[in-house]
Amino acid sequence: IPAKRVRDFERDLFRSMDAQYKKIADTIGSTKKFDADTEKQVRAMLDEFKKTNSYAEKPAAAAAKPKAGGDKPAAAKPASTDGKPKPEPKKAHA
Repeated sequence: IPAKRVRDFERDLFRSMDAQYKKIADTIGSTKKFDADTEKQVRAMLDEFKKTNSYAEKPAAAAAKPKAGGDKPAAAKPASTDGKPKPEPKKAHA
């Protein structure tokens, strides 16, 4: 899980526990114990949760990486109204 998505993962995990796995959450809360049986149930819950929720980086992030030729992407020239690039402005001679 990318660090910037940890809060989303945690929030959604607790919501899932409250909605679908309340018995496990109640058992942990009431007994204050985390025995082997509870661990097995929690691992199964986490596996199911991870199958139905993705918190990986979005593919668009990979496309935004700079190309091997430099550390900054080339700046695009503004297009004119006909879709062709505008010519470079001429410099005035002093």
